[in-house]
Amino acid sequence: MSGRLEVVARIIVFFGFAGCAFAPSAFANDIVECPATETKLSLVEFDAPQCKHFSMHGYYMSQGAVWVEFTLEIPQRVLDSNLPLGFFLSGRNSARVFVNSIEIGTKGLPGLDAQSEVTGPYDWVAYLPRELVSSNTLLVQIQLSAFRNLRPSFSPFNTLKVDEYDSPTRVYYYHYSPILVPLGIILVAIVYLITTLFLKGRENAASDRSSLYFLLFMTVVGLLQLVTEMYRGLVVYDYYVHDIRLAIITFFAVLFGQALLIQSIRRLEHVKLLVIVPIAFALVLASQFSYLDPDLDAAASIKIPAVLAGCILAYSAIKHRLKTLVPAFTLIAFAAIIEIFPEDFLDIYLYYCIAGLLLLMLMFEAYKHNRQLLIVAQERERADKLQLALDLQATDAVTQTLAIKQAGEVLKCPVEDILYCKGAGDYAEIRVNEKTILYSGSLKNLIAKLPSSFIKVHRSYLVNARHIRSLKRLNTGTGEIKLSNNENIPVSRRVLPKLKSSFQEIDGVSK
Repeated sequence: MSGRLEVVARIIVFFGFAGCAFAPSAFANDIVECPATETKLSLVEFDAPQCKHFSMHGYYMSQGAVWVEFTLEIPQRVLDSNLPLGFFLSGRNSARVFVNSIEIGTKGLPGLDAQSEVTGPYDWVAYLPRELVSSNTLLVQIQLSAFRNLRPSFSPFNTLKVDEYDSPTRVYYYHYSPILVPLGIILVAIVYLITTLFLKGRENAASDRSSLYFLLFMTVVGLLQLVTEMYRGLVVYDYYVHDIRLAIITFFAVLFGQALLIQSIRRLEHVKLLVIVPIAFALVLASQFSYLDPDLDAAASIKIPAVLAGCILAYSAIKHRLKTLVPAFTLIAFAAIIEIFPEDFLDIYLYYCIAGLLLLMLMFEAYKHNRQLLIVAQERERADKLQLALDLQATDAVTQTLAIKQAGEVLKCPVEDILYCKGAGDYAEIRVNEKTILYSGSLKNLIAKLPSSFIKVHRSYLVNARHIRSLKRLNTGTGEIKLSNNENIPVSRRVLPKLKSSFQEIDGVSK
């Protein structure tokens, strides 16, 4: 037992924390950082003793205001293009950018302290004149300040490149546009769940309703996380708002991950949710302090619970012979995909996996829902048959009479002798043995006075079930009843299936 738990723990640790050791690097050049004591580039000496050299990979600002210098390579396809060039900078900072010692623009206004800083947008682009580009390598100097960040440790550069000029908001809108597909899937899932719960919810068992409510919660959380992710491509916001956005994304990811874990294992009787869920939450919380890149927090918040749930389901399939191997494989594969594709996957394709996972769970719940409806329908059908049998027995046990006014006198007709009643406008014809009696009332009035053993088989006919001898379906889709006196009575297409089902267990009726 301890050996199996050790294997599970190793798998969780590998998938949960391996990403921070293999975080990919977007830059290969070194960077020189100097403390910002001056606002003029001409007064900054990048070879001064207080300046330090860092690798671009994993570079973090050592203080709130700095000058940095580095070289940036321009892709050949950009150099060959005839379109205007843009210097793209995305990051949690305000900045003044110089190319070959010439200022090309400001991102907000960096300051030497918090009071003098004017916050800039998170995503920014400046026009880069062609005359400043003499080769495929640029010398870049940037004055940076970041006094309004919520996280003390951060990389100042999310995007740093030279490319064809375009609005950064539009660039990220197109970057996030593939999310519209899972967005549509999630919206359809929400509509289906709401319809199922609130329009058809009374037909569901209590356990099924709780499961559907939980799935609806997961779907709404996934939707909110996705919309927050897309916010970057829709609105220009100050750089410190990016930390708030990432915190909201991570919050929703934690909720989704924990809900995914609970929904996956809540039906396993041998699993204690009050033990497993806190363990999963502790692992997720530990991962938030392990990753240096906050963009990876959201992925870890979903990945760790998915691995834990997958391992528990796999263990249940092997140990307890439950049919949980397929969902176990699905969850572990889901976590593995997040681990293998950690960059664009986190922005876009993670939501395809979330939408796919929700669809699978939705299909499973829909299958359970339809199965439950079938069981309810079968139970209702059996109840109808039983009620009809009891009504027939009650009619036999108690002789009832129907009072009919005719020619100034009241005729008491035994109910058991009535074969059928036929509507004729405001009147009704009552067939009793070999004669027909005119009733001064509508068929609707007769239905209220006769016992429930009388069945309305057609809009104009009310038949005594005790006198039905056979029931058959005609080529037209309607039906026909033969009574004990060999008369044939039409049966409407709507009533035929239920009538046929009700008489399957009643003696004396042939089909």
